Amino acid sequence: MIEILVLINITKIFGRLATQKGLSAGLWKLYIVLAWFFAEFTGIFIGVLLFPDTMLVYLLFGYSFAAAAYYLLKYILNKKPDLVDDEWLAQLGQAEETGKLDEGIHYN
Repeated sequence: MIEILVLINITKIFGRLATQKGLSAGLWKLYIVLAWFFAEFTGIFIGVLLFPDTMLVYLLFGYSFAAAAYYLLKYILNKKPDLVDDEWLAQLGQAEETGKLDEGIHYN
């Protein structure tokens, strides 16, 4: 139950971050859910192979792998460039059209 609540909060974080980057929020939410479950099951599988008699180790491996998938995807998403704010770009274009980028410089 707690895992579901954590995953819901994580998808909200990824949705906001993807929107900030100008990317599809739904697609990145899907990425994190798939990566979370794939990594968790991979961790559980490795835990079963290494320690066949201890259930607590399965959970530790599963959640550790899921957390690693979260941080890896968050790192990838953070490396994407932010959405450019066009307001300053529009102001720059207007200054160039008037020929007054600086009071001391005049263009002919």
